Amino acid sequence: MAKGSSNFYPRSLTLLANILKSIDQWHSSQAQVASELGISRPLVSYYVTKAIRTGFVNELFRDKIRVLELTHKGKTFLDQYGKQYSKLSSSTSLQNQLPICRAENIRFKARVYKLPGKSLDWNKVTMNNWSQYNSVLDDIKVHLNNGKMPTIEFIPSPINGSSPWELFGILYNDCNEVARKLEQTLDMEIGRLEIEHGPEWVVYDPVASIISKQNGQITVDQLGKINASKPLRQGELEYFDPRFAAEYLSMPRRISNIEKLLEDLVKKENEAPKAKTNNSDVNEHEKI
Repeated sequence: MAKGSSNFYPRSLTLLANILKSIDQWHSSQAQVASELGISRPLVSYYVTKAIRTGFVNELFRDKIRVLELTHKGKTFLDQYGKQYSKLSSSTSLQNQLPICRAENIRFKARVYKLPGKSLDWNKVTMNNWSQYNSVLDDIKVHLNNGKMPTIEFIPSPINGSSPWELFGILYNDCNEVARKLEQTLDMEIGRLEIEHGPEWVVYDPVASIISKQNGQITVDQLGKINASKPLRQGELEYFDPRFAAEYLSMPRRISNIEKLLEDLVKKENEAPKAKTNNSDVNEHEKI
Protein backbone atom coordinates (compact mmCIF):
# COMPACT_ATOMS: atom_id res chain seq x y z
CA MET A 1 0.00 0.00 0.00
CA ALA A 2 1.22 3.54 -0.70
CA LYS A 3 3.14 5.43 1.96
CA GLY A 4 1.03 7.93 3.83
CA SER A 5 -2.04 5.72 4.10
CA SER A 6 -1.21 5.23 7.79
CA ASN A 7 -3.12 8.46 8.45
CA PHE A 8 -6.31 6.56 7.72
CA TYR A 9 -7.87 3.71 9.67
CA PRO A 10 -7.07 0.50 7.72
CA ARG A 11 -10.72 -0.48 7.33
CA SER A 12 -11.58 2.98 5.96
CA LEU A 13 -9.39 2.63 2.86
CA THR A 14 -12.23 1.25 0.74
CA LEU A 15 -14.27 4.44 1.20
CA LEU A 16 -11.17 6.59 0.72
CA ALA A 17 -10.47 4.84 -2.59
CA ASN A 18 -14.03 5.51 -3.81
CA ILE A 19 -13.69 9.21 -2.94
CA LEU A 20 -10.32 9.46 -4.71
CA LYS A 21 -11.75 7.71 -7.79
CA SER A 22 -14.58 10.22 -7.94
CA ILE A 23 -12.16 13.14 -7.66
CA ASP A 24 -9.86 11.66 -10.31
CA GLN A 25 -12.69 11.15 -12.81
CA TRP A 26 -14.59 14.41 -12.38
CA HIS A 27 -12.30 16.86 -10.53
CA SER A 28 -15.33 17.30 -8.30
CA SER A 29 -16.06 19.56 -5.36
CA GLN A 30 -16.73 17.95 -1.99
CA ALA A 31 -20.47 18.50 -2.46
CA GLN A 32 -20.38 16.73 -5.85
CA VAL A 33 -18.43 13.79 -4.42
CA ALA A 34 -20.97 13.43 -1.60
CA SER A 35 -23.86 13.53 -4.09
CA GLU A 36 -22.26 11.06 -6.50
CA LEU A 37 -21.41 8.51 -3.79
CA GLY A 38 -24.57 9.06 -1.78
CA ILE A 39 -22.76 9.83 1.48
CA SER A 40 -22.83 12.81 3.82
CA ARG A 41 -20.80 15.97 3.17
CA PRO A 42 -19.20 15.86 6.64
CA LEU A 43 -17.91 12.36 5.91
CA VAL A 44 -16.45 13.47 2.56
CA SER A 45 -14.93 16.53 4.25
CA TYR A 46 -13.31 14.31 6.89
CA TYR A 47 -11.61 12.11 4.29
CA VAL A 48 -10.70 14.94 1.91
CA THR A 49 -9.10 16.96 4.72
CA LYS A 50 -6.92 14.01 5.67
CA ALA A 51 -6.17 13.27 2.01
CA ILE A 52 -4.98 16.87 1.54
CA ARG A 53 -2.76 16.61 4.61
CA THR A 54 -1.38 13.31 3.34
CA GLY A 55 -0.62 14.81 -0.06
CA PHE A 56 -3.14 12.76 -2.05
CA VAL A 57 -5.37 15.72 -3.05
CA ASN A 58 -4.94 19.40 -3.95
CA GLU A 59 -7.59 22.13 -3.76
CA LEU A 60 -7.74 24.40 -6.83
CA PHE A 61 -9.86 27.38 -7.89
CA ARG A 62 -11.34 27.34 -11.38
CA ASP A 63 -13.61 30.22 -12.38
CA LYS A 64 -13.86 31.11 -8.68
CA ILE A 65 -15.09 27.58 -7.92
CA ARG A 66 -13.11 25.38 -5.56
CA VAL A 67 -12.45 21.93 -7.06
CA LEU A 68 -10.39 18.93 -6.02
CA GLU A 69 -7.59 17.28 -7.99
CA LEU A 70 -5.61 14.13 -7.35
CA THR A 71 -1.84 14.59 -6.94
CA HIS A 72 0.74 12.20 -8.37
CA LYS A 73 1.03 10.69 -4.89
CA GLY A 74 -2.74 10.24 -4.77
CA LYS A 75 -2.82 8.55 -8.19
CA THR A 76 0.01 6.25 -7.13
CA PHE A 77 -1.89 5.29 -3.99
CA LEU A 78 -5.08 4.63 -5.98
CA ASP A 79 -3.19 2.49 -8.50
CA GLN A 80 -1.51 0.43 -5.76
CA TYR A 81 -4.80 0.07 -3.89
CA GLY A 82 -6.47 -1.22 -7.08
CA LYS A 83 -3.75 -3.83 -7.59
CA GLN A 84 -3.91 -4.90 -3.96
CA TYR A 85 -7.72 -5.13 -4.11
CA SER A 86 -7.54 -7.29 -7.25
CA LYS A 87 -5.20 -9.72 -5.51
CA LEU A 88 -7.39 -9.91 -2.43
CA SER A 89 -10.65 -10.31 -4.33
CA SER A 90 -9.65 -13.81 -5.43
CA SER A 91 -8.91 -14.94 -1.87
CA THR A 92 -10.81 -15.30 1.38
CA SER A 93 -8.58 -12.66 3.00
CA LEU A 94 -10.62 -9.95 1.22
CA GLN A 95 -13.17 -10.07 4.01
CA ASN A 96 -10.48 -9.06 6.50
CA GLN A 97 -9.78 -5.88 4.51
CA LEU A 98 -13.36 -4.62 4.31
CA PRO A 99 -15.00 -2.57 7.06
CA ILE A 100 -16.76 -4.60 9.74
CA CYS A 101 -18.78 -1.84 11.34
CA ARG A 102 -19.24 1.93 11.39
CA ALA A 103 -20.33 4.61 13.84
CA GLU A 104 -22.33 7.53 12.47
CA ASN A 105 -24.68 10.29 13.66
CA ILE A 106 -22.70 10.39 16.89
CA ARG A 107 -23.07 13.47 19.09
CA PHE A 108 -21.58 14.14 22.53
CA LYS A 109 -22.97 16.87 24.80
CA ALA A 110 -21.75 18.46 28.03
CA ARG A 111 -22.64 21.23 30.45
CA VAL A 112 -20.60 24.42 30.27
CA TYR A 113 -19.82 25.66 33.78
CA LYS A 114 -17.70 28.56 32.60
CA LEU A 115 -18.15 30.35 29.27
CA PRO A 116 -15.16 31.53 27.18
CA GLY A 117 -13.22 34.32 28.76
CA LYS A 118 -12.91 36.13 25.43
CA SER A 119 -15.19 36.83 22.48
CA LEU A 120 -15.48 34.10 19.85
CA ASP A 121 -14.94 34.51 16.11
CA TRP A 122 -17.15 31.47 15.49
CA ASN A 123 -20.21 31.50 13.26
CA LYS A 124 -23.13 32.81 15.35
CA VAL A 125 -26.75 31.69 14.96
CA THR A 126 -29.31 33.68 16.96
CA MET A 127 -32.23 31.71 18.41
CA ASN A 128 -35.14 32.71 20.68
CA ASN A 129 -33.56 33.84 23.98
CA TRP A 130 -30.25 32.11 23.24
CA SER A 131 -27.42 31.91 20.70
CA GLN A 132 -25.42 29.09 19.14
CA TYR A 133 -21.77 29.48 18.14
CA ASN A 134 -20.46 26.98 15.56
CA SER A 135 -16.90 26.01 14.65
CA VAL A 136 -14.77 23.03 13.57
CA LEU A 137 -11.73 21.84 15.50
CA ASP A 138 -9.65 18.79 14.54
CA ASP A 139 -12.35 17.71 12.04
CA ILE A 140 -14.99 17.75 14.79
CA LYS A 141 -17.96 20.12 14.64
CA VAL A 142 -18.48 22.10 17.83
CA HIS A 143 -21.75 23.83 18.81
CA LEU A 144 -21.69 26.12 21.84
CA ASN A 145 -25.25 26.76 23.02
CA ASN A 146 -25.31 29.94 25.09
CA GLY A 147 -28.58 30.14 27.02
CA LYS A 148 -29.83 29.96 30.60
CA MET A 149 -28.01 26.64 31.01
CA PRO A 150 -25.08 26.69 28.53
CA THR A 151 -24.09 23.44 26.85
CA ILE A 152 -21.61 22.38 24.21
CA GLU A 153 -21.96 19.66 21.54
CA PHE A 154 -19.24 17.72 19.71
CA ILE A 155 -20.16 16.05 16.40
CA PRO A 156 -17.41 13.81 14.91
CA SER A 157 -17.46 12.43 11.38
CA PRO A 158 -18.43 8.75 10.85
CA ILE A 159 -15.59 6.23 11.06
CA ASN A 160 -15.14 2.51 10.35
CA GLY A 161 -13.57 -0.01 12.69
CA SER A 162 -13.57 -3.56 14.01
CA SER A 163 -16.03 -3.21 16.92
CA PRO A 164 -18.66 -0.74 18.18
CA TRP A 165 -16.84 -0.30 21.50
CA GLU A 166 -13.58 0.49 19.70
CA LEU A 167 -15.37 3.15 17.65
CA PHE A 168 -17.07 4.60 20.72
CA GLY A 169 -13.70 4.84 22.48
CA ILE A 170 -12.02 6.54 19.52
CA LEU A 171 -14.79 9.10 19.05
CA TYR A 172 -15.17 9.83 22.77
CA ASN A 173 -11.42 10.29 23.15
CA ASP A 174 -11.21 12.60 20.10
CA CYS A 175 -14.12 14.76 21.33
CA ASN A 176 -12.79 14.83 24.87
CA GLU A 177 -9.40 16.04 23.60
CA VAL A 178 -11.14 18.87 21.73
CA ALA A 179 -13.00 19.79 24.93
CA ARG A 180 -9.73 19.98 26.85
CA LYS A 181 -8.17 22.14 24.12
CA LEU A 182 -11.10 24.55 24.32
CA GLU A 183 -10.72 24.76 28.09
CA GLN A 184 -7.06 25.66 27.73
CA THR A 185 -7.32 28.11 24.84
CA LEU A 186 -10.61 29.84 25.74
CA ASP A 187 -10.46 29.66 29.56
CA MET A 188 -13.62 27.53 29.66
CA GLU A 189 -14.87 24.89 32.07
CA ILE A 190 -16.62 21.96 30.39
CA GLY A 191 -18.36 19.10 32.20
CA ARG A 192 -18.35 15.38 31.40
CA LEU A 193 -19.25 14.38 27.86
CA GLU A 194 -22.37 12.25 27.43
CA ILE A 195 -23.60 10.66 24.21
CA GLU A 196 -26.85 12.08 22.84
CA HIS A 197 -29.87 10.12 21.57
CA GLY A 198 -29.96 8.97 17.94
CA PRO A 199 -26.52 7.41 17.27
CA GLU A 200 -26.24 4.59 14.72
CA TRP A 201 -23.88 1.64 15.09
CA VAL A 202 -23.66 -0.04 11.71
CA VAL A 203 -22.69 -3.67 11.09
CA TYR A 204 -22.01 -4.64 7.46
CA ASP A 205 -23.90 -7.78 6.42
CA PRO A 206 -24.43 -9.23 2.90
CA VAL A 207 -27.81 -10.67 3.92
CA ALA A 208 -28.97 -7.12 4.67
CA SER A 209 -28.03 -6.19 1.10
CA ILE A 210 -30.28 -8.94 -0.30
CA ILE A 211 -33.15 -7.96 1.99
CA SER A 212 -32.79 -4.29 0.98
CA LYS A 213 -32.87 -5.13 -2.73
CA GLN A 214 -36.23 -6.83 -2.28
CA ASN A 215 -37.82 -4.57 0.34
CA GLY A 216 -35.87 -1.30 0.49
CA GLN A 217 -35.03 0.12 3.90
CA ILE A 218 -36.69 -1.62 6.85
CA THR A 219 -36.99 0.03 10.27
CA VAL A 220 -37.47 -2.03 13.43
CA ASP A 221 -38.88 0.07 16.29
CA GLN A 222 -36.49 0.64 19.20
CA LEU A 223 -33.82 -1.54 17.58
CA GLY A 224 -32.50 -0.24 14.26
CA LYS A 225 -32.70 -0.39 10.46
CA ILE A 226 -31.78 -2.67 7.58
CA ASN A 227 -30.52 -1.03 4.38
CA ALA A 228 -27.71 -0.96 1.79
CA SER A 229 -26.15 2.50 1.55
CA LYS A 230 -23.87 3.83 -1.16
CA PRO A 231 -21.06 3.60 -2.10
CA LEU A 232 -20.27 0.05 -0.94
CA ARG A 233 -23.81 -1.40 -1.06
CA GLN A 234 -22.57 -4.15 1.27
CA GLY A 235 -25.76 -4.21 3.28
CA GLU A 236 -26.01 -2.75 6.76
CA LEU A 237 -27.71 -3.47 10.04
CA GLU A 238 -27.96 -0.11 11.82
CA TYR A 239 -28.42 -0.43 15.58
CA PHE A 240 -29.35 2.43 17.92
CA ASP A 241 -27.48 0.76 20.80
CA PRO A 242 -23.83 -0.40 20.53
CA ARG A 243 -24.62 -3.39 22.76
CA PHE A 244 -26.88 -4.90 20.08
CA ALA A 245 -24.22 -4.37 17.41
CA ALA A 246 -21.61 -6.02 19.64
CA GLU A 247 -23.95 -8.95 20.33
CA TYR A 248 -24.52 -9.43 16.61
CA LEU A 249 -20.78 -9.46 15.91
CA SER A 250 -20.19 -12.02 18.66
CA MET A 251 -23.08 -14.24 17.48
CA PRO A 252 -20.95 -16.71 15.44
CA ARG A 253 -18.71 -17.37 18.45
CA ARG A 254 -21.70 -17.81 20.76
CA ILE A 255 -23.34 -20.23 18.31
CA SER A 256 -20.09 -22.18 18.12
CA ASN A 257 -19.99 -22.42 21.92
CA ILE A 258 -23.61 -23.61 22.00
CA GLU A 259 -22.85 -26.28 19.38
CA LYS A 260 -19.89 -27.47 21.44
CA LEU A 261 -22.05 -27.71 24.56
CA LEU A 262 -24.69 -29.67 22.65
CA GLU A 263 -22.05 -32.06 21.29
CA ASP A 264 -20.75 -32.65 24.82
CA LEU A 265 -24.28 -33.28 26.11
CA VAL A 266 -25.04 -35.76 23.30
CA LYS A 267 -21.74 -37.51 23.94
CA LYS A 268 -22.52 -37.86 27.65
CA GLU A 269 -26.04 -39.12 26.86
CA ASN A 270 -24.62 -41.76 24.51
CA GLU A 271 -22.03 -42.87 27.04
CA ALA A 272 -24.54 -43.12 29.90
CA PRO A 273 -26.36 -46.30 28.64
CA LYS A 274 -22.98 -48.03 28.12
CA ALA A 275 -21.90 -47.22 31.66
CA LYS A 276 -25.26 -48.46 32.99
CA THR A 277 -24.91 -51.73 31.04
CA ASN A 278 -21.37 -52.28 32.34
CA ASN A 279 -22.53 -51.71 35.94
CA SER A 280 -25.35 -54.25 35.47
CA ASP A 281 -22.87 -56.87 34.21
CA VAL A 282 -20.68 -56.31 37.27
CA ASN A 283 -23.64 -56.70 39.65
CA GLU A 284 -24.75 -59.94 37.98
CA HIS A 285 -21.19 -61.31 38.27
CA GLU A 286 -21.09 -60.48 41.99
CA LYS A 287 -24.36 -62.35 42.57
CA ILE A 288 -22.93 -65.43 40.96
